[in-house]
Amino acid sequence: MELELATAPKGGLTAFVEKTIKDALMSGGVKPGEHLVTRTLAQKLGTSPTPVREALLRLAASGALEISHGYAFRVPKLSARRVHELAAIRNTVEGWAAEIAAEKATGAQIDALERLYGELKKHRMAGDLAGALAKNRAFRFAVYAICDMPILYRMIETFWLQAGPMISALYPQRIVKQVEVPAYEELIAALREHDGHRARLALQKSIEKTSQYAD
Repeated sequence: MELELATAPKGGLTAFVEKTIKDALMSGGVKPGEHLVTRTLAQKLGTSPTPVREALLRLAASGALEISHGYAFRVPKLSARRVHELAAIRNTVEGWAAEIAAEKATGAQIDALERLYGELKKHRMAGDLAGALAKNRAFRFAVYAICDMPILYRMIETFWLQAGPMISALYPQRIVKQVEVPAYEELIAALREHDGHRARLALQKSIEKTSQYAD
């Protein structure tokens, strides 16, 4: 998958670079085991290597990247153990977020989720992996945004920095099997009924479904 990045603005370069790479990680723009070369990224972003290196170091500190000899940066390799450990943690945190979202969701927010879900299905139907991954992330974070809990939201982002590449590697096996995502349909219904327990279970079902493909 060719990594496409926007050109950096003139100010706040490190923050821009970090956000851009974060978006690529969370949306599956890079795969497990892939190396991120500082100079190559700097050329694509239209900036010097320094802010890129600083951003990569920050991401390595969060566990999203690994550093090998010579300050080479790599997305952690995919392993069943890593997938299942991360899934277990996400089940707890993201499941709780779905439960909170069910308590707070407005009709307008749920309508917006249904539109995102419709767009996700269109990308899956077309076999558009990049588009489907982007809409999948947009849908999930729209759920978490409903909670209106910034610390929780940032925590989930940290998990997704590690989960995004894994989902990208596992998702192609899923996208050809069915257009609908039953767990998302169940989640939307639970949000409309303000049923937190049901929302939690639906969200956890989605995480567990993806992790099964690591075995």
